[in-house]
Amino acid sequence: MSRFGWLEMDDGGSAGRDSGGAPEQQDIDESHCLARADAHLREGRYESALQWYSRALRYNTELEEAWAGQVRCLLELHEEVEANVWADRGLARFPDCPDLLAAKAVALKRRRGVARAMEYSDASLGVKGKTVGPYPWIVRGDIVLNGGGSRESAARCFSKALEIGGHDWYTHYLIGVALMRSRSHDQARRRLSAAAGMEGATALAHCALGQCYEKLGEVGGAILAYNRALEADRGWKQAKSRLAALENVGWFGRLVRRLRGG
Repeated sequence: MSRFGWLEMDDGGSAGRDSGGAPEQQDIDESHCLARADAHLREGRYESALQWYSRALRYNTELEEAWAGQVRCLLELHEEVEANVWADRGLARFPDCPDLLAAKAVALKRRRGVARAMEYSDASLGVKGKTVGPYPWIVRGDIVLNGGGSRESAARCFSKALEIGGHDWYTHYLIGVALMRSRSHDQARRRLSAAAGMEGATALAHCALGQCYEKLGEVGGAILAYNRALEADRGWKQAKSRLAALENVGWFGRLVRRLRGG
């Protein structure tokens, strides 16, 4: 049985064994589950988000957003095989869902290369009669940027994503992460700084900004960003571990202690 065997559905559309991540309650419904799932996705709590998306589908198997959300969580957990399987199952129900097509493109990019991924990315941006959100544009920019394509083309895709969803910190965050993958750290810092400075930003955004500062060799900025992450979520393990690592590296450690007032 796979790690995510509990995602399986029976013939009636109900999920199988409960994973334990989304407790049974009498006063919740599909909207509640979907909202919790989206919140956990944006907090970087991908396994928990996956469980809530699965729970939402137990109430209603026709929730396009939940199908797309499941695949995005699996991709964040680097479960590309599972993501590909569930993308296909979702697309069997919703063949013109832009976010599902884009998520399938990501899975294919990681497993089979750019050419196949671009086919699904093209489809995600060419759906007729449906609103295309920022995610398919971010995926397209990421595929182009990290697949040897033109930086100018990628920049146009990211600009389109910002045009659609620039009011949302998560759009800036996803673009920043894509830019970091291509080692475009100066540009990534601008996007991640914007994300971290917007209302609703979680520890996820602050921690990513800290990582970007580290890549740029800007230790002070990294320390401040990691501390902001811990202000947003005291239990954020990655921020704790990175601060501990910086404290143990020569003059970095002295700078950490000085900035902390120690």
